[in-house]
Amino acid sequence: MASANRTSASRICLAEKNNNNQEAVGGMSLETKFSNTQLRRINLQSILYLCSCPSQVGVQIDSLRKLYEYQANCADRERSELQRQVHERIAEAAIAAHRLMEDCLQDVLNLEGWDPATLEMPEGLRTLLEQEIEDR
Repeated sequence: MASANRTSASRICLAEKNNNNQEAVGGMSLETKFSNTQLRRINLQSILYLCSCPSQVGVQIDSLRKLYEYQANCADRERSELQRQVHERIAEAAIAAHRLMEDCLQDVLNLEGWDPATLEMPEGLRTLLEQEIEDR
């Protein structure tokens, strides 16, 4: 199942060129698949159509970016070897978690059938959710 998800994940090709790599901490940089603009687009549609699963993943990705950025800023002000090690360790964990969550979001978008070029939620999913609202 995991390899099938990886194969389908490769179908998403982002229309917007993504140069969102964050400043390096201890030689490590945070590489991104989705720009902040793309995350906002996914989150907005997810909230608008009451399909919060992609949005929940997007919010976690955003939080991990902020955590990494905080570590980069702290690393610039490091005062000791211990502090440097602490910031590098946290940044390393943030990078790993960020990579995992971006892969997850890519898989979710592929599974749900989002348009890979525009990142539009599929019409069928919107229709199902609109119908659920009307039925209440």
